[in-house]
Amino acid sequence: MRWLVRLVTPPGGVVLEPFCGSGTTLLAAECEGVDCIAFERGEEYAPIIEARFGAVERLRLMSDGAPSDARAVEVAEKQGTLL
Repeated sequence: MRWLVRLVTPPGGVVLEPFCGSGTTLLAAECEGVDCIAFERGEEYAPIIEARFGAVERLRLMSDGAPSDARAVEVAEKQGTLL
């Protein structure tokens, strides 16, 4: 998904996600430093998104916000620790 965000978002662009679901596109945009506006009607997805963003924030705090965060997120996603 990160590759797709990079592919279709011009510099300074914004991703519009009308069906946010568990927040995969939001996380991809966040990892790529791209702004994202997302919508989701299903309230049941909110805790999932919050947990995934919490995991990303913990990774950032552990690495002091270094540019290598994106790689740490990729590893965590593959290990299943980002839900």
